[in-house]
Amino acid sequence: MEWKNSVEASKMPILFLAILVVIRTAVVFAVSGLLFLFAILAMFLIAALIYLWAGYNAVKKFKLDTKETALAGAITGLISGLIDGAVSFAVLQYALSTGAQSTLAQRAGVSPYVLLMMSVLLGTIFWIAAGAVLAAVGGYIAMRGKPKEKPAAKRPSKRK
Repeated sequence: MEWKNSVEASKMPILFLAILVVIRTAVVFAVSGLLFLFAILAMFLIAALIYLWAGYNAVKKFKLDTKETALAGAITGLISGLIDGAVSFAVLQYALSTGAQSTLAQRAGVSPYVLLMMSVLLGTIFWIAAGAVLAAVGGYIAMRGKPKEKPAAKRPSKRK
């Protein structure tokens, strides 16, 4: 298994997921109610499609096998989870500086930072696992589409 190829294959999906995190953050502030739920569900589905594409691309462009494709998905999940955590931390800092307080944090009697860290930890673990599985599925789809190689023609024997 080559780490270098898996890391290289995960760069573009990480970029796409980072852009999706920024868009999701803007959506959180822009919409509310039922529209908010649909927007978050759409973002979740787009993220899943990015992981599938990552696996497909890893096989087609980087010629990785299933294990390396799953590793690329897990690396993508780890890095994008950390990026999401950093953006979420910045948003929380901004929200708290304006005097906003998380209702959930108030009800639970814990710091909003504790809730954020738990959310980032669980989300990152989820996306590492889901990224590995979805990328492996995308890689499998890419491998399934390859034409099978014909076996080499047998040479006539020289026995007499």
